[in-house]
Amino acid sequence: MPFPRRLFLLLVCLLAPAPLQAQSLSLQEGRQEFISFDRPVARVAVSNPGIAQAAATAPNELRVLGLAPGRTDVAVWLEGDRDPEAAPLAEPPIGPRRDYRVTVFPDVGGFRGFVSSHPDLRGISVELDGPRVVLRGTTATRQGHIDLQRLATGYFGPGGFIDLTQSGGNQMVAVDIRFY
Repeated sequence: MPFPRRLFLLLVCLLAPAPLQAQSLSLQEGRQEFISFDRPVARVAVSNPGIAQAAATAPNELRVLGLAPGRTDVAVWLEGDRDPEAAPLAEPPIGPRRDYRVTVFPDVGGFRGFVSSHPDLRGISVELDGPRVVLRGTTATRQGHIDLQRLATGYFGPGGFIDLTQSGGNQMVAVDIRFY
């Protein structure tokens, strides 16, 4: 490859605009966030509509609603300078895309309140690790541990939590030793 062509390719790579990174947006399940723009919203796309919903609520405003725990991407196109990759013939012209990485966290407030008020579950902590719920600690009794698992399954669904708890309390072990 001749030297001028290499130099040209190097300059193109260095001067080309860098792609925009997706902005992070965190929501609690059932909560909403409003995003304002300097231009009207032309188009919106959500990669996983079961996790979040996005819709324009005013010409320059987008509402994002967290529906279920998880992660999804939201792409927003604004009216403005024509972006040939977005929609070459769109009217009004559609400008460059803005990306959002949306994480929806489960609502653990009510569950934490119940766990703290249950006498067998007072040693349990309810934590969030991203969109996952993590249960840690030791229950007072074996029955308390069973109750915790049933409650968490009912509240967060099967597989909606990580159970790192242990069953505590007095446990009796029967041993039968015989000498012949």
